[in-house]
Order: sequence, then structure tokens, then C-alpha cells
Amino acid sequence: MVLFTIGTFWAFFIYIYKYQKNVYESIRLISLLGLIVTALVFLAKLVVHFLSDYLIPVAAVGMLVAILFNYRLAIATVLISSILTGLITYEHPGYVAVALLSGLIGIFTVSRVSQRSDLTRSGIWLGLSLSFLCFSTSLMEGLSPLAILRNLGWGFLSGISSAIITIGVLPF
Repeated sequence: MVLFTIGTFWAFFIYIYKYQKNVYESIRLISLLGLIVTALVFLAKLVVHFLSDYLIPVAAVGMLVAILFNYRLAIATVLISSILTGLITYEHPGYVAVALLSGLIGIFTVSRVSQRSDLTRSGIWLGLSLSFLCFSTSLMEGLSPLAILRNLGWGFLSGISSAIITIGVLPF
């Protein structure tokens, strides 16, 4: 698992070196990006241990990186974040797909953000989209109706919390 993680970070570093020169050449920007991804991994470890896999805010990472950097870097960061958090939730086969799609939807919802109220609207759309993704994944896994409803709620809460995290972290 450690070797796979190192390989994942290496691929991400190569992408930044080749296609995001302004980030690569700035210690502040690369530190900020590293802090965002590291915070997500630590938060994922806590969330998985105490709550649900679906509550990991990968979409918040996509939203933050899209707003602070650019959309191309946000897509790469969401891909890396989905893989890394997928390693934490290795017992849950549908998680990586949900995480990847939630991050991409998060990026899409902030494409025209100009005010904080737009982020609130993004959180609602993201919550609805994640509810649908969690619902469909739960159906594919053949879970009980109660588990399906619970995952539907986790998905909505994840979308809303991703917007709240983004709004809260942006000033810093």
C-alpha cells in the first residue's frame, strides 16, 4: 500500500511538473495543494472510522482546487484524492467511482461561482447528485432498504458539507 501511494504521488508530481509549471515553481502553491490533499486523507481516515465512506469530502477538494488554482489541476487532484481515499475504504468497492464523480461534479458546480451564495447553490446540487450516486451504488451492492436510505442521507450530507468546508476554508 505504501509503494502504491508513493507511485500515485509520483505520478501527480510529474503531472504538476509537466503541465502546471506555475504551481511547480511556487513553494507556496505546491504547499497549499499538498496541505489540501493531506487534510483530506486525514479527514477520510477519521470519517471512515466513525461514520460512513460516503461522507468523505472529495468534492470539497475539487471545489477548492478549481477555485484557487484551475480546473485542469482540480481534475487531477480529484483523481489522486479518489485513489488515496479509496485505499482507506478498500472494503467498499463502489466508493472510488462515487468519490471521483462527486469531485468532478463539485468542480462542475463551481465553474461559474462569483459569490458565496453560488457556493451554497453548488452544495445543494452536489448533495442531490451525491444522493443519487449513493442510492444507485447501494442498489448495485444489494443493500437493505434501510442501508440504502442511510447512504442516500450520507450522500446529501456529503454534498452540503463539501460546500460548507469550501466556504469555510476559502478565506484562509
